[in-house]
Amino acid sequence: CMYHYVYDEKKPPDDLNRRYGNYISIKDLSEELEWLNEEGYYYPTWKEVREYIDGKLILPEKSIVLCFDDGAVSFLKNGIPVLEKFSFSIPLLEKYQVPATPYIIASKNGEEKVDEYRSDYLVYESHSHNMHRPGGNIGHGGVFTAISEEEGMADLKESIKICGSGEAFAYPFGDYNVSSRDMVEEAGFLCAVTTEYGKARPGTDPLLLPRIRMVMGQSLESFKDKVSP
Repeated sequence: CMYHYVYDEKKPPDDLNRRYGNYISIKDLSEELEWLNEEGYYYPTWKEVREYIDGKLILPEKSIVLCFDDGAVSFLKNGIPVLEKFSFSIPLLEKYQVPATPYIIASKNGEEKVDEYRSDYLVYESHSHNMHRPGGNIGHGGVFTAISEEEGMADLKESIKICGSGEAFAYPFGDYNVSSRDMVEEAGFLCAVTTEYGKARPGTDPLLLPRIRMVMGQSLESFKDKVSP
């Protein structure tokens, strides 16, 4: 699943209706996490996802990975204190004991975030070090598709160092080409996710995995329909 930002309905952010539906309320997220647990969903690691994709592992039919793109950085950019954001999301994950992957832009105070907001239910992964910016001409125009191999590899390696893990990568803006995909592979990532819609199945390119986008205001029934086998 591809989530982005979590907000408190009692203190809605100013840009709530301008962020393309990328917000989800605490209430809605709580209901979804509770339902996943009630239904007995399994939360595989990225290593298990890769083994499943490669046909080496059979996962339970009800398996799901929760991704939160941009991490706390977007809350800083939109004027919402990081501490507020995490006081919402981490307790929810800990309450329901559901692991998640925040993809962070490591150059934007990445070290401080990884150090300060540690949780047994969070594994920080790379949304690049400093490639979440314009400069390309593919998709949304992210620079990763136009960058040199030397610069791209240096960025990826620095992001792995800051995140403390290099198992999964989220393409900035969802933009990729053959060159960027190959750099992600060379950097040693087991998996990489796009913004393309779909479910990962055996035989899918593990470095071009699709996801199901979560949107603001989706009902619990809509969530069930999206994620059910």
